[in-house]
Amino acid sequence: MKIERKRSKKLTDLFNAGFFWTFIVLFALVAVIGYFLVSVYGETGEGIPAPFLSVFLQHLSILLCFAALTAVFVLCAHHLRSGQLNSRFKPSFTATVITAVALMLAVQLTFAYLLRMNPITDVSRIDTYAQKIVTENSFDCIRDGYNDYYIVRYQNNLPYLLIVTLFYKITYLITGSFSRAPIIVFNVLCINIAVLLTVLLSRRIFGKRKAMLTLLFCLLFAPYYTFAPYFYTDSFSIPFTVGAVYAFVAAIRSSGKKKLLLLLVCGCVCCIGFKIKGSLIILIPAFIIYLLLQYGFKRCLKMTAAFLLSFVILLASYAGVVKASNIIPEDVSQRWQYPYTHWLMIGLNDYGAYTLEDNQFTYEYEGIEAKEQANLEEIRRRFEQKGFFGTVLHVGIKAVWTHMDGTYYIANYLEDYQERCALHSLLLYEGRFHPVFYAYSCGFQLFLLFIMAYSAKRAWKQHEHNVTTLFRIAVFGMFLFFLIWETNARYPYNFTPLYLLVATDGTIKLAEHFTERRRTKTK
Repeated sequence: MKIERKRSKKLTDLFNAGFFWTFIVLFALVAVIGYFLVSVYGETGEGIPAPFLSVFLQHLSILLCFAALTAVFVLCAHHLRSGQLNSRFKPSFTATVITAVALMLAVQLTFAYLLRMNPITDVSRIDTYAQKIVTENSFDCIRDGYNDYYIVRYQNNLPYLLIVTLFYKITYLITGSFSRAPIIVFNVLCINIAVLLTVLLSRRIFGKRKAMLTLLFCLLFAPYYTFAPYFYTDSFSIPFTVGAVYAFVAAIRSSGKKKLLLLLVCGCVCCIGFKIKGSLIILIPAFIIYLLLQYGFKRCLKMTAAFLLSFVILLASYAGVVKASNIIPEDVSQRWQYPYTHWLMIGLNDYGAYTLEDNQFTYEYEGIEAKEQANLEEIRRRFEQKGFFGTVLHVGIKAVWTHMDGTYYIANYLEDYQERCALHSLLLYEGRFHPVFYAYSCGFQLFLLFIMAYSAKRAWKQHEHNVTTLFRIAVFGMFLFFLIWETNARYPYNFTPLYLLVATDGTIKLAEHFTERRRTKTK
């Protein structure tokens, strides 16, 4: 038993060391190379080279925002640790959280109204599908090839379609017309629930005072406001990411029937989130690895069986209902559905992002087996074309492109607005004040990358083996997942609550480090 425990501690230290070096290198690449290239060629990568002075000022503004945010957050962490804020103001934790979340809700709804836009890309496809299903009172449009069999090809978006259709059905029955307002309000509530669960989870781990730092991060994290009008799977799934983690943490700190119940809840929440956004599958191996490291094989097996049981049962039930309802007939699915190899193939193009060429490539082959075979051959060709060093370079570029944009690519989805307002001057690429928004957002993102790396370094050096390791495992799993899968700067959005929790740990540790150094100097 002691040997097994010693081995698990070494493995945890090894993981934290790997996390530190990976993210400190990513931080350096983003800070030195990534933002410089963006400053030169523009955020879309398609602009003409900019004058040296504007490049220098844009790059410098991002680094200054990073330094300023780091200093402010570390100072706040120091005061929260020492209790100075409490001794002066003595705020009620519950009242503070409720007030902050209510304030966020008001700002989010304001953003949602002012930034209302016409859906584009996948959201547009789902929007038209949902309206057609409601008006025809039938799913025939899915079977009959509407929108080039979009839903048959991308069956991962079927749960999202069902959610949007439900909202449109309700509004159509009540008003006789379609309104996106209820869906947008639901989207905002999803983000707010995620914020609330993140702060409550932080309180469970770090205590009330330090959880106030997590709340501050949430309040100042711009994407929690700018994504308010963009009702897609990124924000629909975010409460399920942190909800599954919350249930899991509560389970491992409980015993008996309560532990079993919480593990079952964890599996169910994880399954729902996975069906909305496939990247949530990362949580399953993250939970298993953490249990192996903390409790050994036997206890890990028992707890894993519990949450996997509810996950598999719910997943099978969903598949059974979809099949029984014949929403997508088997013969239609076999002909048009895209295999998983399609997204692996996309992951090997220049930035690993969606392209019309890759979509057309898979679309042209008839039958899922033919598509899969064609994808595998193209994957093999791309590997051979890149070679070993080319693949390493590709992975580095992909990592930087995925994790450098602190705006999470939101400007791309707000361009088709219904009515222009002052906020568009801040958020859109061509906006007069966009450089300010971009510098702040990327400065915050740079802070997150740095402080998560620092959190892992301190955990490694101090041989820490606590629940923050779980958050780092999940974040690292997400990082690896998007190295091989199709990616986009928007895709990590539903994992940002875990970013903020690891950042809380890292900021507290950095504040402790400065306090220790000051004490040493005074002696």
